[in-house]
Amino acid sequence: MLAALADALLEAEEQERSSKELAEEYASVLRHLSTVYEPDAFLLLLPANGKMTFFLPFIEASFTYHAALSLRPPHRSPATDAAQVK
Repeated sequence: MLAALADALLEAEEQERSSKELAEEYASVLRHLSTVYEPDAFLLLLPANGKMTFFLPFIEASFTYHAALSLRPPHRSPATDAAQVK
């Protein structure tokens, strides 16, 4: 899917269509995927011939987001908290 978006972006640049709009949509998809996939899996989604300056913020966001998740304490339910009080 990302390859198709990248191809559409390159085609739009060649045809001088609204490459800005496609780039914004592509960035939106990458932002979302950077939070859905672990960094290792996210990196595999990226095209091999992409510009690093474009993709680096999304790669950093993926690592930052998932590192922050790993620091969060486990979710506790109110039932678990009530059982610990007794």
